[in-house]
Amino acid sequence: MTDILNDISFPGESGASQTVDARDFFPKIELDVVSHNDSQMILDMQSGKGKTLNVTKKLTLTIKKPKNKSLEDLYSERKYTTNILSIFSKNRIIRMNPVSVLEPLPKTRFNSLDVRLCEPMVSTRTYPDLYAFSVPLSKRTRKLLRKHRKHIAISGVIFASLSISLVLLSLAAKTYVERETIRDYNRIAALKDMNDIEILSKEVTEIHDSFKKIALIFSPFRAVLDNQFYSHPQVHLAGNVIYGGLSLSDSMEQSLSVVRSFSKELPKNGECSLSSFFGSGSVSGDSCGVKITDFLRNHRNTLEQINGNLESALSYYIGIETLGNPLFDEKLQKNIQSLLGIREILTFSLAHFEDVMTLLGDTKPEQYMIINQNQDELRANGGFPGSILSFELYKGRVQNFEKHDVYDYDWKLYPYKETPPSGLEGYSGNFGIRDANYYPDFRDSAKKIGFFVEKAGFKSVDTMIAINQGIIIELLRKYGPVKMDAYGLTIDDKNFSRIVSTLVEARVFPYKKLDTGHTYQSPKEFLFRFMEVFSAQLAEKRDIFGYLKILVDHFQRHEILIASKNSDTEAFLEQLGTREAWQADQGNFIYPIFTSLSANKSDRYMERKLTIKTDSLSGCTVHNSVKLNSEHDITIDELMKTSKLLHDFGIDDPAEQARLSFIEGNGVNKQYVRFLVPKDSVLDPGVDFKTEAGTGNYTIFSTFHRTEPMKNSVLEFGYQTKVPNCVPTIESYTQPGILNMNIIKQ
Repeated sequence: MTDILNDISFPGESGASQTVDARDFFPKIELDVVSHNDSQMILDMQSGKGKTLNVTKKLTLTIKKPKNKSLEDLYSERKYTTNILSIFSKNRIIRMNPVSVLEPLPKTRFNSLDVRLCEPMVSTRTYPDLYAFSVPLSKRTRKLLRKHRKHIAISGVIFASLSISLVLLSLAAKTYVERETIRDYNRIAALKDMNDIEILSKEVTEIHDSFKKIALIFSPFRAVLDNQFYSHPQVHLAGNVIYGGLSLSDSMEQSLSVVRSFSKELPKNGECSLSSFFGSGSVSGDSCGVKITDFLRNHRNTLEQINGNLESALSYYIGIETLGNPLFDEKLQKNIQSLLGIREILTFSLAHFEDVMTLLGDTKPEQYMIINQNQDELRANGGFPGSILSFELYKGRVQNFEKHDVYDYDWKLYPYKETPPSGLEGYSGNFGIRDANYYPDFRDSAKKIGFFVEKAGFKSVDTMIAINQGIIIELLRKYGPVKMDAYGLTIDDKNFSRIVSTLVEARVFPYKKLDTGHTYQSPKEFLFRFMEVFSAQLAEKRDIFGYLKILVDHFQRHEILIASKNSDTEAFLEQLGTREAWQADQGNFIYPIFTSLSANKSDRYMERKLTIKTDSLSGCTVHNSVKLNSEHDITIDELMKTSKLLHDFGIDDPAEQARLSFIEGNGVNKQYVRFLVPKDSVLDPGVDFKTEAGTGNYTIFSTFHRTEPMKNSVLEFGYQTKVPNCVPTIESYTQPGILNMNIIKQ
């Protein structure tokens, strides 16, 4: 206690050793206890009246800084220090704790003030003995509302007005977006009927601008209702439709800018307009003198942007689950497939840009040959190579375009004698281009054809393309029929093979109706005339997406075959998918190949069924039993149609009619049949087949097979094979060009 007295007394003064009660230094005031209840002016906190409390006024005393914590219950530096400089002072302000001064009282009534429990309001501008009373939230709220009721009312009216206006504006924006989006898609659909490039470009630009405006108006709705936190289905659907159209119209606008740039490259004399370049239906000419490869190099960046916009459009369209209408959904899927095909071609071409430039003859002329194959006379790679087109590509320009009958080549090969390969020895005494598509691998056939072309005195071929006539039949099915006014004929997908083949074989040429200007006409002249008319008709329809789809489909099914003698080009073509799947099969497979020896078109009427039964033996060895059923399905009705066609063109001689009827399929179907099976397969004993070693992963079993008109025939055999990958399930393949081949696995 002595230390405490020393801290609060002055040294040397008399009575310094006396005990001092610090509370005596503070004056006291007698106050009545009042209530804050408005209904009663004065109410004692203990429910008594006239009672007083002894409340100290300004309970402070300046003392020296204590040396220990003995007085820490009398003051609080953190609470009561009002000046930051006082922290560094040796003096301290002591304030008595109200709890230690006032005795406990009963619990106060609501709205009454207990100064013992309230926090003092400490500031430099107020006395420290003032206390803040917490008014209930409800009263504070009512007071605030009464005070600002005028502003609140005005704000409420403004908010309601804005809300109603926003709702009405949203409805108007929704109606506008729906109407304009439908209108713009209808405008896109109508573009195919426009022929003038300037009008087309203007229309596409307007469509693109319209989609940009729609996207701008729609963007607030998308930000609020279609984001990473919340996505409204209808808003998400609308966003995909709108932004898909925006990306698509952007790619179309860029594409047309490329086309317009191309039109500026055309000669200014008017002899080669853009419409004549794309719409002539002819592949002949020199591409109007435009160096296409140079043009493509200059616009490569634009092509990259077009591809990117296509990718963006597809990402939006693929995100559309349904448009709510089956018809619209069907059209959407159709257009998606078309865009996917274009995107795939464009992406691959840009990724292999230099290879494409080589194919187009960027640095040197590339010699091409297109072989048109008639699948009514089967060959290993499709059909009989009746007609041949040849041309050069230099800088993307078509040069030296020629069309020939296959016999134009073979007659010049006549002095050169080459023994036919296995299976053809008894069919012909000489091997030529007409039979050279003999080999299972088209690359081997292309090498042999190229060899014969050079032997016949023609230019060496760099790249060879074989196309089966099935692609023409499919184009006729979708875009036909074709009216041949000079002949009085209408050709469709059902009568194409019979009419074209019959008139070609009959060598029917209405000279007085056609100004040919030729002293000699090829037997294939009618076919060439038909292709000119049909190409022009396709050019008028301008369904580029549809043509590409059919082209890609036939390429993927190997109905279009391509091979090049240039190793780099061939490697590029293999990346495109030119190699057939059977060539890499390491399992249990079978690949039947038919080569017609019939000297007629009877393969047009053949129905074939191949049944294969597989039994697993020990280890990886399996036994395959094979049965081939062939039916020659020519009918009397078909014979009558052929006879009438010949009669219409003045061919009534019975012998000539019989000859042409035989050629058109009314004869025995004779086949040299080869079955490609896994390497080192062994035939069952007693099977009269020939076994040959293949050049790749296969062994060949071969035989001859014949079927009479309107009759059936059966060919059966069995063999054992050790499957390289030990998977017994058999895989079957069909050759290009073959029709009506049904395969059953047991």
